[in-house]
Amino acid sequence: ITTKLIPQIVTPSPFQHHNDSGTADRYRSALQRITSAPTRDVEAWEAVMNECMSLYRTQLLPQLDGERNTHKMILQSSSPNATLRINRAEELEKKLDWVESCHGHLTKYFPYTSNYYITAVEMLLARSALPFESLTGGEDDFSFGNVGNWVQGQTPLQAAAGKKIDAIFELALGVKMDGTPASGETDADAAMDTGDDEQEVSAMQVLCGMCSSSIELWLLYIRKRTRDAKRQALQHHSTPTMDPTNPSRNIIKLSKEGEDLIRDWIVTAYETALT
Repeated sequence: ITTKLIPQIVTPSPFQHHNDSGTADRYRSALQRITSAPTRDVEAWEAVMNECMSLYRTQLLPQLDGERNTHKMILQSSSPNATLRINRAEELEKKLDWVESCHGHLTKYFPYTSNYYITAVEMLLARSALPFESLTGGEDDFSFGNVGNWVQGQTPLQAAAGKKIDAIFELALGVKMDGTPASGETDADAAMDTGDDEQEVSAMQVLCGMCSSSIELWLLYIRKRTRDAKRQALQHHSTPTMDPTNPSRNIIKLSKEGEDLIRDWIVTAYETALT
């Protein structure tokens, strides 16, 4: 599983209006200017990234939410031992790839832009979320007796999105997900580099931890670590139990080990952020 963001804006764009002659002029012009002067044309980058985030928030995030609700209905009617996977439309995956590629292309040239690491992580968290997990940081819904089946059934693209989040935190915050310092020997892939050039790798190593003052990134780090802890506990320390108020329905019950694991991981995440 690669931990690199897609390093160049995907072309042609999977959004039809970017390819129609009557509506594509502004986007194409900005993209051409970025290609010609990627480190100098701030106005062109702003136009592309505004378009990127507008499309994600107004089109893609609602689609992910609709998909989540559909899969929750599947979850309700599935058998306790079923292994369940997200069934995501190929077109939606391509559009999410495009959003990721905009961030990957920009941070390749501007690796200190913490605001775009934040939006990249938010998108990747939504992309990797399972049906019972919040897309935007709200409350998770563990009221299903077999939510652990989704944890075991992550798709490769979901797993890849989670790994990319971890790599961003190592680069931007200088810490691994368990709270230990990111190694100074981070390889090109983990550093989200775009090639094997030794000078580029060294530069990324020097920049490790460059956004450690970003409160928003630390909050996302805590959110991701909390989600990881819940998944771990659900997979290894939980059992479906009959709902006493509705005997035909199962609910999740964590063992004491599972509850302790979640608490310990969350506490460590907060301690790491405050250190």
